[in-house]
Amino acid sequence: MFAYKFDTFYQSIFENADIDSVPLLDEQNYQPRGGTALYGSLGKTIVSIGNRLSLLKESERPEKVLFVTITDGEHNSDLENAECINYTSEQIKEMIKHQSEVYSWDFAYIGANQDSWSVGSNIGYKAGTTLDYDATAKGTAQAFQLLSRSAVSYRSAAVGAKFNFVKPEEDKQD
Repeated sequence: MFAYKFDTFYQSIFENADIDSVPLLDEQNYQPRGGTALYGSLGKTIVSIGNRLSLLKESERPEKVLFVTITDGEHNSDLENAECINYTSEQIKEMIKHQSEVYSWDFAYIGANQDSWSVGSNIGYKAGTTLDYDATAKGTAQAFQLLSRSAVSYRSAAVGAKFNFVKPEEDKQD
């Protein structure tokens, strides 16, 4: 697992960590800050993960890749890290399309304080893979619970199954 945080700066929270050893996000390792350099952060992460996976033997590559973006704002700034490249929405849309079609990656978009469906579809996220949440403690908890249930469903599905958020009525049957 990999996790990165971004605003006008981009940094790793953890990289290549076993799912059983990833730290919980809390005030010590995750503090929302300034602007939202969404495109640059997505581009840097897609390229970075793609490069890491390309170095692995085919037999060592994961059967499924789920790339989840969680943001409380639309793109409104660029990355200030010197080594970062800034991308356009069209470039991100093309990168997502390429990774989805060529490498079968799945992408999920979770947003607050925006029309998440409009923002997500504008950069290539498919219907059923976008979630809007209220930027409150309760709304955030509900979004993470739904992401968790949806990820478990996705991970337990057959190879080739695509990620989608579970519908609330499916969720209630558990």
